[in-house]
Amino acid sequence: MIKLIAITENGELAKPMSSMPVMVAEVVGATTQLYGSVGYGPPWIGYLAFEDDTCVGACGFKSPP
Repeated sequence: MIKLIAITENGELAKPMSSMPVMVAEVVGATTQLYGSVGYGPPWIGYLAFEDDTCVGACGFKSPP
């Protein structure tokens, strides 16, 4: 089952994961920068998709619909 884990305003994951590959860390950094320019308004934020402990994707919102 795939679980979405929120990327918090300070660039951490809402649920800590055991390891974070460089590419995933870059997505988290870019998402945090985006928050700086468009704001942080849950649930309209960035998320990482995990299957078990493996990141399999990312998704996010620039702003509320």
